[in-house]
Amino acid sequence: MEVISKIKDDFMVNYGWGSANLRKEIKYISDSPNAGKCDFENGSYIHIVTANDNARHNRANIIIIDEFRMVDQNTINTVLKKFLTAPRSPGYLSNPKYADLKERNAEIYMSSAWYSSHWSFKKAQSYVASMLDDKRSYFICGLPYQMAIMSGLLMREEVEDEMSEEDFDPIGWSMEMECLFYGQNNDAFYSYEDFNARRKIKNTYLPLFMYEKRGVHVPELSMHERRIMSVDVALMASKKHNNDASSIQINVAIPDDKKYKSNYVFFANFEGLTTDELGITIMRYFYRYNCTDLVLDTMGKSVAPFTSDSN
Repeated sequence: MEVISKIKDDFMVNYGWGSANLRKEIKYISDSPNAGKCDFENGSYIHIVTANDNARHNRANIIIIDEFRMVDQNTINTVLKKFLTAPRSPGYLSNPKYADLKERNAEIYMSSAWYSSHWSFKKAQSYVASMLDDKRSYFICGLPYQMAIMSGLLMREEVEDEMSEEDFDPIGWSMEMECLFYGQNNDAFYSYEDFNARRKIKNTYLPLFMYEKRGVHVPELSMHERRIMSVDVALMASKKHNNDASSIQINVAIPDDKKYKSNYVFFANFEGLTTDELGITIMRYFYRYNCTDLVLDTMGKSVAPFTSDSN
């Protein structure tokens, strides 16, 4: 619809004789949400259709799929790509002199980047490989925000201000503005798909200071709930660097038939703590979050022994 609006509200209005000539070539144009289209006097047209099964009857010589990562891959393969049947047949092709000038139908995909686990990344990879093959007619490019700044479409100061904000999301920025797909390393033990399919928790636990500041209480234990605190103790012996990277996770395990369903509701990392400081932090978190079980991973090097008093 933005394409139609660009023609109707910009190209047909703001360019003097150019706009006058364009208006003479357009037979009908509408930016109605239900019937967006632009019909030209020479028989060419631009029609807007919704990317779903209801669009099966349409035909085209060029399909442009905007934000294609948001369109179902099966819809693209079984519906939209089927628009491309017979190639364009202008009258001059009936002249034997121009018989070899037939034009192939074309597909154009446009989108911001997304997670590398998504099918759109594999699509981009396949286009890169095909573009490097001289026998095939493929092309792919990225237009990062630096191009917009260079072209005067985006101000550098606005970018710097946005990137300096406390809630700035570098991952979202890299995907949306830098044309970079985001994902795990090839040797990652867990893939993004493993985690993303299980990210269904709507309510997580806040840091302790937030509960204290807001005057609200940590959720109470539900019936038969096991609230398990796991601690990865990673104290390294170093007099020069504070390279402790201990981690705390809280798993709310809720009975589900004969099994427990795990819900990881809290994560926190601590750097530079001594063994005593970490021990105090662990116990504080354990009791304040109403945990029922404590699991310690102390297999790292140079970890001071944890002792207990039977009294």
